[in-house]
Amino acid sequence: MADDLLGFTVLGSATPYSSVDDPCSGYLVSSGDTRVWVDAGTGTLAQLQRHIRLDVLDAIWISHLHADHSADLLTAYYGLLYADVQLDAPSPLYGPPGVADRLADLTQLADGCDVLLCEAESAQIASDEEQVHATFAVG
Repeated sequence: MADDLLGFTVLGSATPYSSVDDPCSGYLVSSGDTRVWVDAGTGTLAQLQRHIRLDVLDAIWISHLHADHSADLLTAYYGLLYADVQLDAPSPLYGPPGVADRLADLTQLADGCDVLLCEAESAQIASDEEQVHATFAVG
């Protein structure tokens, strides 16, 4: 029963840029076997790895597209492309409209490679908010 409790780990809370001891916005939300990286601000991937590996995540959720909430998507991409991280299946990436384009733009600026993103699908999660779902993997 204790495994079903909601866990909330602050990976960083600095804004608009990270400090020596505090990365930008990022959180690990967990319940049972489910692990979600909420916001990927600068420096949060390093902190996330203190708790779990990138390939253990069930999803990534980005609240909005400011760099202090999304910049480590590029770092995660490099982890998938060049490091010892391999996904068994693509990880869902949730965020506001434009999140798939943001990730694609970041990766193309970095090295000309593409991230495999499924066709974005919209879903209502609140009365006036629209979230987009894409798949995050290296292709």
